[in-house]
Amino acid sequence: MNHRSSISFSAMLPALMLAGCAVDDASTAMNDEGVTSQAASQSGAGIAPQKGAGIAPQKGASVAPQRDRTENQLSFDVELPARMPDVPEQVTLYKVKKGAPVVDLRALEDAFDVRGAAETTADFGGVTHVRAGARHLYVYDGGGAAYHDVDRIGSEAPITPLSERHLWKDAHRRLGALGLLAAGPVSLVPGRAGVSEAGTMDPSGNTQKRWVTAQSVSFVQRIDGMPTFGGGNDVQIVYAGGGAIASLTSNVRPLEAIESLTIDRPEKAVGRYLDRAERTGRWNLIKAHIERVDRLEITDVRLGYYLPDASVPAKTAEPVYAVHGAAHGVDQSGAQTAIDVLWIEPAAPGRDIPSLQISARDAK
Repeated sequence: MNHRSSISFSAMLPALMLAGCAVDDASTAMNDEGVTSQAASQSGAGIAPQKGAGIAPQKGASVAPQRDRTENQLSFDVELPARMPDVPEQVTLYKVKKGAPVVDLRALEDAFDVRGAAETTADFGGVTHVRAGARHLYVYDGGGAAYHDVDRIGSEAPITPLSERHLWKDAHRRLGALGLLAAGPVSLVPGRAGVSEAGTMDPSGNTQKRWVTAQSVSFVQRIDGMPTFGGGNDVQIVYAGGGAIASLTSNVRPLEAIESLTIDRPEKAVGRYLDRAERTGRWNLIKAHIERVDRLEITDVRLGYYLPDASVPAKTAEPVYAVHGAAHGVDQSGAQTAIDVLWIEPAAPGRDIPSLQISARDAK
């Protein structure tokens, strides 16, 4: 039997590792916003996902000219968007409050009827774990929480899919009861609905039969109405047969306003990213196989907040610019190639993003 899953379990990895489960790295993937990738159906009645939820475009105001390598002492040409987003002069900087999770252990115990002795470890920045047979609860010191039924996660047993309307309605009910739909400056908007499938193939590799093994819905966080980026910007529920919950993974952290942070204009932040790329040779967060970059094409720049996975310690919800584009050049064989580019640049000078190993010292 050949199994092919279209639901990413990347958000489950830390907790699954604590549960002693083997996880196939090939089953994990992220799209360029850091949202867990799924084969999604965007149709459906009732409470339906909003197109582009969590990554809403921002209106442009300023025109950005093209930069060339001679003018900017770059080793490659750069093409910038015709218009950059219109942004405020200041945004709120939030700190992550430790020891005050949005969803605490008792709430998870009541929601999933899991009882057992709590164990606390220093793994993943600190996590409290409760186990009852194959079912596990996790509350991270950094604010996230999760429920996993290991017997149901990754099962290849066929299920009868439920309607997306039913899934979205059920997910809203569950997340509302846990206080996750609105938590301080954080709100959740519907993101994607997806399915996981398994199948069989003949000796020639042709599909003989396919069936649905799980369904999922994911919500994307917004902070003060602004989009969020990174592996910790979502909340995901995976459904097994009959609507049973295989997993719920929340990356919602408790946030407290620190100050109003003066940010750079997008043109200046992009310039800092390019200077950083020239100084360090690091210009992409996506692992890419390209021997030489001749032209960097930036197609989109958006202001928002960066949120690492809740199992990764973070002191702040960092205001950032998400930079998207494509790098054009040659591969190791000398053939022309183009690859996707994603970069997260701090929106204010002098700021670091430790989880991405982005340091202010690397920028001019």
